[in-house]
Amino acid sequence: MCSGQLAAQSYGHLIKLLAGSIWHNTTGLQACNTALIVTFPCVYYQDVMNWRIATIGTALAVALAGCAAPAGSTAPPEGVSVAVYQTRTDVGPRRLELSIQNGSTEPLHVTGARLFSAQFTETAVWMKASTTIPAGATIDLPVLLPAPDCTAADPQPIVEFDYTREDGSTGTARTVADDRLDRLPALRAEDCLAKAVSDIVDLSITAPPRAGLINGVPVIEVELAAVPTGATGSVELSTLSSTTLFMAPDPLTGMATNEQPIGVTIAGTDDPSVVTLFLVPGRCDPHAIQEDKRGTIMPIDVKVGDLEGRIYVPSADAVRGALYQFVTNACS
Repeated sequence: MCSGQLAAQSYGHLIKLLAGSIWHNTTGLQACNTALIVTFPCVYYQDVMNWRIATIGTALAVALAGCAAPAGSTAPPEGVSVAVYQTRTDVGPRRLELSIQNGSTEPLHVTGARLFSAQFTETAVWMKASTTIPAGATIDLPVLLPAPDCTAADPQPIVEFDYTREDGSTGTARTVADDRLDRLPALRAEDCLAKAVSDIVDLSITAPPRAGLINGVPVIEVELAAVPTGATGSVELSTLSSTTLFMAPDPLTGMATNEQPIGVTIAGTDDPSVVTLFLVPGRCDPHAIQEDKRGTIMPIDVKVGDLEGRIYVPSADAVRGALYQFVTNACS
C-alpha cells in the first residue's frame, strides 16, 4: 500500500484542517473545498467486471472524489468550449477525455479539471497539475471513471476547470459539456450491465491458455473463470463474439466463425467453475499485434434479470502475451 502527502489548492473559502475529522477508509482526507492536505492510499477501478479496488497508487482523484460539486454554473472564457468523448483506447482502462477547445486569441493555462455526473458514484479528476492550450487549439484531458451509479435519472456531464489567462487573471468555469459522440448513454448501459453481472459472478481470464488443434487447425483454449458471489439471481452467458484479433473456430472444421455459442447459466450460489473459450486468429497482417488495442478483451453476450447485452472481459497480462505469441506462431 502506498501513501503520499500532497497539498492541493482549489477555490472558494479557506478550510482549516480539522483534527479528529471523519476520515474515509482511515485515509487522511480532511477537507474538500479549498486548501487540503491529504495522506492516503490511492486506488482506481481497473476491472470493469469486478468494481473492486484493484491497484494501489497515488491518486488525487480518489481523495477528491467525495467532494460535492459546487453549485451554480460559470461560463468558460469567451471562445472556449468543452466536450467529452471516449476513444477505443480509453474503453479498457475506463477513461473519458475532457476536450477543451480554445477558440480565443490567446493561450489558456488550465490548472485543474474535474468531471461531475450523477452517472458515476464519485468525481473524476484530471491528474496532471497544468497544461497550456494555445490559441485555436484543442487539448484532451483524460480522467479515470469511477464506478457507475445506476439509479440516477438523466445524468449530465458537467465539466469544471480552473484556468489562468495571459494577463495573470484566474477563474473557474463550470458548464455542461457536449457529449461529442453521444457515448455516455451507451457507456452507462454497458457499465450497469457489467455491474449487474459482477454482483452475481466474478468473471476473469487469468489462467495460462493452451494451444490445440481442431481438424488440424491451430486453436487456443482460454479459460473463463466464474466465481459466484453468493448473491441471489443468475447470469446467462450466451455467446462469445469475435474481437479485432480473434475469431471463434467451428467446432468440427476449425474454420473461423464470428461467434461461439456458450449456453451456460451461472447462479450466484453455484460453486466456482470454468468455461473454455476457443479462439483462432482473425487476422494475420504484420501490424495486427503491434496495433492491437482490444483484441484480447473478450466480448460476451449475457442476460441477467431484465438486462441483456454485451460485457467485455479483459485478459490478464500473462494471458495477453500468450495470445499474441499464438497469433505470431499460427500466422507464420
